[in-house]
Amino acid sequence: EEVKGIGIFDAETIGGDKRLIGNIAFETDLGTIYGFENHSGRTYLHGSQKPFGKVIRGNGNNGEDKTEGAQTNNVIGSYSHGPVLPANPALADWMIQTAATNAYGEYWPEEIDDSVANQVRAAAQKRKY
Repeated sequence: EEVKGIGIFDAETIGGDKRLIGNIAFETDLGTIYGFENHSGRTYLHGSQKPFGKVIRGNGNNGEDKTEGAQTNNVIGSYSHGPVLPANPALADWMIQTAATNAYGEYWPEEIDDSVANQVRAAAQKRKY
């Protein structure tokens, strides 16, 4: 049965018979993102759909083409979950910056201490995949 989405991404997801589970690392315009994936969907991007990132370690969208997620303007889709926002302050900052700028026209955040997140990221870099 086909279920239509709302049309933000030019992509198709097909159920697979094997789950793709494990830690993932992928390069984005925001830098390297670390997370955890657990899905049986196989997502294939079509046309000029931009992926959110390129898989360094893990499976990503489908375990085949090294793409992870999709991005259209300010909308991001990703299989990465787990502590993805606390472990990736650049992603969290981008989301807050984008939302605040869209709502208020400008946004000037104060610097915050990312030392705990940096420790998590350092551990993620050393993790076996």
